[in-house]
Amino acid sequence: MAREPETYCDDSIFETGIGQVVVCRYKSGGRVETGSFLVDVYCLGVKDAFFRTFDEGEFREDCLARYFPDGLPAPKPASWGRKLVEEAARYAASLGFSPHPDYKKGARVFGGVDASECDEEFVFGNEGKPLYVQGPYDGGAKADRILATLRAKLGDDGFHYIIPLGVGGEEYDEEDDEEDEDVGIFAMDSGAGDGRPDPALVTLAESFRDQNEGFEGIEYGGKTGAMMAEDLLEQARHMKEEMDDDGGLELTIEDAIRLLQTLWNLRALPEEDRAEALRAMPPEMADYLKDAVEEARGDLTGSERLILDFRLLNADDPGEERLLLLLESF
Repeated sequence: MAREPETYCDDSIFETGIGQVVVCRYKSGGRVETGSFLVDVYCLGVKDAFFRTFDEGEFREDCLARYFPDGLPAPKPASWGRKLVEEAARYAASLGFSPHPDYKKGARVFGGVDASECDEEFVFGNEGKPLYVQGPYDGGAKADRILATLRAKLGDDGFHYIIPLGVGGEEYDEEDDEEDEDVGIFAMDSGAGDGRPDPALVTLAESFRDQNEGFEGIEYGGKTGAMMAEDLLEQARHMKEEMDDDGGLELTIEDAIRLLQTLWNLRALPEEDRAEALRAMPPEMADYLKDAVEEARGDLTGSERLILDFRLLNADDPGEERLLLLLESF
């Protein structure tokens, strides 16, 4: 007789405001279809999602043990998980927020699961209002957009928010924020000469600033910036070569740069925020990044600036690639 589908979720999700909801269906041959959702029950709904099929051993070791390192919670019916995830997404939508782009993929696990079989009533928000807590990947511009959406929907007094400022853990204060030093963009080009910034770099930097609130001036890196961009490009080439030699994952240079961007930005986060970010990722990616972030080479170590964006030119010309790179500038 086939096992009934189940949900795993920490009982404290409505106390902490966020948690992993793992819904699984047991299939023939020991396979387990899994939909995993990072759910913010206070405000934003489904912040991350993925769908994957494991064998049962992998499901226990690579999924459940990763998301619930302090002990596996008692399983709940799959109808409970579907109802929680879908109602959290609807609550967030009522505030103006869409679920993660992979939400529909994750929701494949709901096939054959009837949310109406769950009698539990969920109460979203905190103390009767939405509470937005800035996450480790919510940069200043994104946090501003979220707050603006909440204000437009609910007015200034219709919600709560907490914006941590770095390691100190202070809370955001709008009056003090006016005195804070502006965050700008540090733009660099691995192929920079001695003259003016290349038009391609100017276009990239200005386009990013126009599309993301909260960034003021643009600083062009010249020779110093060119060395930083070239160093990152060399690390990407080295990573690609290592992957090719190991016969493992086949990366393009652009894939390698994107992975290095993730490593760089993880290193820039406080330790607790980094751990939270890793928990929100698919287990196999989190395992790789957790090890790799400790072994990151060169300028990845100790960087406090986030990589904002990049463009790779001459990507089809091995050895002749050129990297345009944008970092935070304080």
